[in-house]
Amino acid sequence: VAGLGWGSNIAVIQTGCQEGWQALATQAGDYTVPDAVQAIDVVNRKGVPSTAPVNFDGPVTELWPLEDATAVLAISHNLKTGNYEAFRLSITCGQ
Repeated sequence: VAGLGWGSNIAVIQTGCQEGWQALATQAGDYTVPDAVQAIDVVNRKGVPSTAPVNFDGPVTELWPLEDATAVLAISHNLKTGNYEAFRLSITCGQ
């Protein structure tokens, strides 16, 4: 993933879109800047962004797939408040 603009936090979820599975990946960066998560499809063995990025007020420190693999739990460190925040991220096709 290095060199493609994606960070080191990546999780795969089952969406029912396209081939049924997509990856969610953070942006490249360090823990001092805001982050974003974007869905990625694999097309011709290459990662291609399939959604607009979802922006966070700080770095996303973890992406954990839920047990049923239909969503991920994203943990972000809000740089404005200093608090850690948890978000449930999933993908809905055609929206």
